[in-house]
Amino acid sequence: MIRATFLLALLMLPSLVRAQTSPAFPITGEPFSAELAGFDTQQNVKFKIGNKLRIMPAAELVRWGTFRDADTGPQIILASGGALRADVLSLDETHLVIGDASDLGSVLWGESSLPVEAVGGLVWQPPADSLARDRLLYRLLALPVGDDQVLLGGGEVLQGTLLSVPPAGRFAEKLTKQELAAAEVFTLQLPRVEKPLLIAASKVVAVRFGAAAIAKPAANQAFTRVGFRDGSWLNASRFEANRDSVLVHFPGGGKVAANNAFGDGSADWFWKQISLLQPISNSVVYVSDLQPIGYKHLPFLSGEWKYGVDQNVLGGQLRTPDQVFFKGLGMFPASRLAYALDGKFRRLQGQLAIDERAKLQGSVVFRVLLETASGWSTAYESPLIRGGDAKPIELSLDVKDAQRMAILVDFGDRGDACDYANWLDLRLLK
Repeated sequence: MIRATFLLALLMLPSLVRAQTSPAFPITGEPFSAELAGFDTQQNVKFKIGNKLRIMPAAELVRWGTFRDADTGPQIILASGGALRADVLSLDETHLVIGDASDLGSVLWGESSLPVEAVGGLVWQPPADSLARDRLLYRLLALPVGDDQVLLGGGEVLQGTLLSVPPAGRFAEKLTKQELAAAEVFTLQLPRVEKPLLIAASKVVAVRFGAAAIAKPAANQAFTRVGFRDGSWLNASRFEANRDSVLVHFPGGGKVAANNAFGDGSADWFWKQISLLQPISNSVVYVSDLQPIGYKHLPFLSGEWKYGVDQNVLGGQLRTPDQVFFKGLGMFPASRLAYALDGKFRRLQGQLAIDERAKLQGSVVFRVLLETASGWSTAYESPLIRGGDAKPIELSLDVKDAQRMAILVDFGDRGDACDYANWLDLRLLK
């Protein structure tokens, strides 16, 4: 039995993951393929290209790697942006403790005590369906500051003060089997009720911690969106890598410790867990962060569709079969979004695809129109893009003389069935 447990632990070790070679997109220059080798003390990114090392400021990088979210829980939702796939160990009035309950190195994050003000919520039992999972997350984040709110499987929402969660890890070591079974509850103090309510953990879907205000990092804060192979992601203001530990600091305060239970005495093992880097830079403006000067949708047969800001038109994350994108626009044909550029940008870049939700259905054409001194003209027209295409289409367009821009999605060859068009990571470079 001991040998079997040890072998299982070996199979789950984060430190045994091989380094990932992925394309890197610098703000200036050509894309290159590289392995992530880490960050130095000045927070410069280090890439390994063959036997050579390339070091560049994070602010000069648009993106490296890919990301796929976790479909299992628990997931700890950070108020500053992020979702950590980790075990929930304990909760008191001021802190939520997360980590690896098994102590076998099967979870990327080591024991970390997070102030409840830094925790936006907890997805205890994520739905298996990706769209349902996304909608649950957005619903959770939309709940207001105030009381804690517990979302139950039947759709009911209970409000009050969450006093405790099922203990795990070292917080459960001294409990008997009977005590553990009795502790598999969330304890919620309801308003104007003397005795706390005990809610079976099996009935809880998610929790919104009311002390945390969900907010994007301030515009003047430098941070990098980081995705991990286990489906975790977060906004990192800096990495603190020591000989036997790695701390990731959040913009606005707070930090989380990586699990080095099976590390190799350095931070190298940790960099192998990272699958995506997306630094925030003043030189990169995502179109989804701009206020459009106009939107128009002309229905084919169905009713009018709204466009999605950093979401697809169905209200889920922007997805391809093997990736999730944090930035972009979701549109339905025939529709048009217009933006004022005022000659401030030199290039438009991004990727074009039908959302994963369409499966093998859907077909659209993407177009970009630019207004220059000579008037409006079509600057780009994509080939016919279908659901299930192997890879997104790369878009890179000179816009340095453009005063205004319109992006359009038009019908393909099957009406508008499942035409969930995504402009992925659509960005303007200064």
